Amino acid sequence: MGQDSNSGNAQAAANRTFRLKRSPGFYNVVTGIGKPLIGWYYDLRCEGRELIPESGPVFLAMKHINIFDIMAVAVSVERQLNTLQKVELTENPMLEYLLEKAGAIPIDRDDTLSAISREAVSYSKWLLNHDEAVALFPEMTRIIGYVGKLHPDLITHYSRRVREVPTFSVGIWYDDPINWTRRGNRVEIRIEKADMSGGSLEEIADSMGKQMARLSRVEYHPELSPKYLNKKGVLGG
Repeated sequence: MGQDSNSGNAQAAANRTFRLKRSPGFYNVVTGIGKPLIGWYYDLRCEGRELIPESGPVFLAMKHINIFDIMAVAVSVERQLNTLQKVELTENPMLEYLLEKAGAIPIDRDDTLSAISREAVSYSKWLLNHDEAVALFPEMTRIIGYVGKLHPDLITHYSRRVREVPTFSVGIWYDDPINWTRRGNRVEIRIEKADMSGGSLEEIADSMGKQMARLSRVEYHPELSPKYLNKKGVLGG
């Protein structure tokens, strides 16, 4: 009975209709102002932006080093991004409103089975079904110096169509990742198509982790699981 109920709830969530929460106009204003300012303050470079399709669903798995990563990628690619971000950022109502209009999707890193996380899953699937670009940080937290374990549940739960949707690994490298606010800091974004064609989800996640590490010029250490991969929920280890 419980299994049937869970199956029914999952199906209902998959069939749910949403509205686009991101404001395309607001997003353009933020990136339009941010791009020249960032170009003036940082030495920002991007390789592989031309690989991302101009239309249709797109899935980006990005390395996460600090809070600037999202803006750096946003001004470097042509597509407007809907990015999964920690729910703690929504504790301030005004910030929650602005982040939503900028494409943020809150997710509970402590419990990926919570109502907030299920909402993020369902909404991201809806976005992909409506030819939107969805981005996430598969390590689920900021890590400097290496790429940790990428849990395959992130791939399967945030897009049941991930094997069909064009998926890209995004590496991020800072000349000075500790003092990332230093003016003139060189920031490099590297984008490559991820191979999602075969193997198990565990193998795909492992391959993506190695790719992200190479693109970010760091080592891959899947044995070093970030703390949020060891909490309650489908990411629990």
